[in-house]
Amino acid sequence: MRIFLFFVLINLLGSFFYGENIIKYNQELFKKIEHGKNIDELGYFEESVTVPEGPFGIGFDKTGYLYISDRWNRRIVIYDNKYKAYESINNISQYYALIAAKQFEIDAQGNIVTYSLFESCISKIDKKHNIIFNIKPNKVSIFKDFNQNYYVVYKNNFFYYTTGNTDEEIICISNPEIDPEKNIKKILNTEQTKELFTSNSYFNDDGLTLDSKNRLFLNGELLTRNYKTFYNYWLERYDNENNNENKKTLQKYWLSKDASDEMNYLGKDYSGKYYWAYQNNYIAIYNPNESFFKLFEYDYNKSKSIPAVHPSGDVYFLDYDEKQVYLYRVKNVWDPEGRARWYRESDVKDLEPIKE
Repeated sequence: MRIFLFFVLINLLGSFFYGENIIKYNQELFKKIEHGKNIDELGYFEESVTVPEGPFGIGFDKTGYLYISDRWNRRIVIYDNKYKAYESINNISQYYALIAAKQFEIDAQGNIVTYSLFESCISKIDKKHNIIFNIKPNKVSIFKDFNQNYYVVYKNNFFYYTTGNTDEEIICISNPEIDPEKNIKKILNTEQTKELFTSNSYFNDDGLTLDSKNRLFLNGELLTRNYKTFYNYWLERYDNENNNENKKTLQKYWLSKDASDEMNYLGKDYSGKYYWAYQNNYIAIYNPNESFFKLFEYDYNKSKSIPAVHPSGDVYFLDYDEKQVYLYRVKNVWDPEGRARWYRESDVKDLEPIKE
């Protein structure tokens, strides 16, 4: 029976990965952090109902600063680009969904958008650490079967594809708040959302557009967390451009769009490459404009968080045990020139891993 299941798994992986040879990279130990309550320590709860638990999610901003959700100290800790504790966001202790953030998205202005598994909550904190909104989809019937891959946040606007298909329904909450009742009253249906993109809309001044299939674009670049949308868009674009070479690469090497529900969008690096995590085991890297694709496997035993992409293209993983918290890194060897350019232009020192 076990042998049969093994071959089924191999066949399933083959259907998603097509002909690509999967590379396995070693995760280098980059930093150790002690358990505790000080600014340079992270909380650890040994008496959890299931298993001992530590910090939850990680993310990077454009300058390489690291954000960690320190849930047992009820805060978010920020580390500078030398990986020293820089400051903490402490005024969020009453919002458990914020301190247990699964993923971080930090924009160029320093605003933080988090996604939490707890109550499937999406929250935004500004650069002064004020909570702008706190959306709880499970409190609203229109968000039934909420999927984290179906939302897009642009400034103070929350967009959501209610079925996951971009050519169907898109709704919007413009200027959402903390109060769920107020957010419910602000929900715009598909037609009302489309009306936001009129010639008089500030969206157009910002370069935010909505196409005939209800796909969002910012300055001509697709905005989506949904891998199926991402896949279909580039397949359609290659068809329109008669770009058979890139289309063949997509069909041969890209992960199948059927893998969409198991894909987590991680973000982009400084060179414009897209990063996706698949099945808690693999990282897929794309630059569709250059027909670039890379797939690598990582050791999930060294990761208790969703991976995070550094602007240099390095991929980081958070792990912990009863002794310490560990930050691991897979160095960007798929685009060494792009990696070196970020460090050079950002005037940041490229630090070396530590010995285990």
